[in-house]
Amino acid sequence: MRAWLGIGLLVVGLASGLRTVQSDEGRDAKPAVATLRIVTLNVWGVPGARDADHRLDRLPAALKSLDADVLCLQEVWLKSWRRRIAEALAPAYTAAEPAGGGLLVLSRLPLRDAVFKRFPDLEGLSFVERLASKGWLELVVATAAGDVRIVTTHLAHRGPAEEQLDVLRAELATRPALPTVLAGDFNLAPDDEAIQALVASGWTAACPVRTLEDGTLDLGPLTRVGWPRVAGAAVRGWRPDQVFARGLTVVDHALALDGTETALSDHNAVVVTLGFPSRDR
Repeated sequence: MRAWLGIGLLVVGLASGLRTVQSDEGRDAKPAVATLRIVTLNVWGVPGARDADHRLDRLPAALKSLDADVLCLQEVWLKSWRRRIAEALAPAYTAAEPAGGGLLVLSRLPLRDAVFKRFPDLEGLSFVERLASKGWLELVVATAAGDVRIVTTHLAHRGPAEEQLDVLRAELATRPALPTVLAGDFNLAPDDEAIQALVASGWTAACPVRTLEDGTLDLGPLTRVGWPRVAGAAVRGWRPDQVFARGLTVVDHALALDGTETALSDHNAVVVTLGFPSRDR
């Protein structure tokens, strides 16, 4: 009977799309913790971008290798790109519909209630940003530990990104019931006032800013620049691609697809593992 019970639990765990993290002290030291793995990546899918077709050909396999439950992609501007990515990742992943603002979310967990909302026309938006019609894409995924809201966005480049984030923060404050993940290309440094206001309102940064002993700020791993990637590529002094969580704990944060052979964009992929609150009373 015990053997059959163990097999049943293993099947349930695999079907849920969740993995578990256990203590290094041993299997019996701590109960396993269910986790949710999120990837965010600006894929640089701009019409006319360098090596676009070659990068797109390699993208699905690279995304699969990251073993994410949810993929949040930005700058997938062309419908043909969205279709190619979705078809290449099916049936393991399902693409959320509708899409807008160059955003694409794919999930290997059941998803529902997908909606795209456009940011208001704010002062300071360039013609290109207005044409892009940026906003945020949100949906709900069903995990074995309960529903989680996923939100991805791509804020304005050289425009009112701070104001857009304030709009999004206020919008998400109106529906706090579900654990929520906010991921994307914020075009803001981690120590920007709008980012810090988000954290102060109850969101946890997957890679928080730290103040070192000498008073300087450690912003964490920074974005590299230059294409194609070469050894010793310059590091830009900011980290626009970020993940925030509300009602979930951060287990791990890492950059991926950063090497000279593995890079697929002028951005890095960010891989974040999130844990669910304990149900113990």
